[in-house]
Amino acid sequence: MKQQPKSDLFIDIGMLAMRCAVLETAHHSHLTYQLTVPTSASTLFIEGERQPLTGIQLLAPGIEHRLDMAVGWVVLIEPLSTLGQHCESLLNGASSAAVTLSQLAHPDHLPSDQDDIPDFIMPWFTPQLRESHSANIDQRIADLLTQLNACFSQPNPKSKKQFLQQCLKPAQWRANEVASQLAISESRFLHLFKQETGVAWRAYLLWRRLLCAILAMRPQPEGNPKSLNATQAAHLAGFADSAHLSRTFKSTFGITIRQALALL
Repeated sequence: MKQQPKSDLFIDIGMLAMRCAVLETAHHSHLTYQLTVPTSASTLFIEGERQPLTGIQLLAPGIEHRLDMAVGWVVLIEPLSTLGQHCESLLNGASSAAVTLSQLAHPDHLPSDQDDIPDFIMPWFTPQLRESHSANIDQRIADLLTQLNACFSQPNPKSKKQFLQQCLKPAQWRANEVASQLAISESRFLHLFKQETGVAWRAYLLWRRLLCAILAMRPQPEGNPKSLNATQAAHLAGFADSAHLSRTFKSTFGITIRQALALL
């Protein structure tokens, strides 16, 4: 019997990458760029139009799509990241485009095999590049993003308490609360965040809360605290219950939490 391809998940500041076998999504859209990297026959439906995939496809944020892929990678990239800026330049105003490995690879890490996607795109997400990007935006927003990134600072917590402490607590990140911390009005904060990042605050925070839930539910390495169930993860990430998390998850990723956990 042929061995099934393994599934891998990489989550870091600015990126979610997943290698999977047999991925069939519902129609959905999200605020990130999407790289679809099939290693077998696949089909991407973009705003209802069927596009057979013979290579890597880059999709702009906010575009409704559906993916049928037997084996391959899906990489979601925040527009705020350095690679997100690079994706914007590659699309040049188009909603989607075929791209090559050499166009995606960081200059210091040229790829030899598309199966090593995280290995050659992760350098785009180094702290130095994040800092150089943040230097171009309002310092208040840069500081806010740094605080939001804190939940990635301890990838291997030693206890469940530490795991819960490191994760974003959405109740502390309501727009009016953040605006108060910045000593500006809520409307001014919402305008400023969108102006400086190109992304609406509430949509961005929702995306980060979903990443928080995924981190909480993902299988933990041996010796680390046990992963949380959907209800626990929902409460941790600021959702009313697991049903609320599930609806939001599917509308964003096109698959259910159960399907996602099976891929992990």
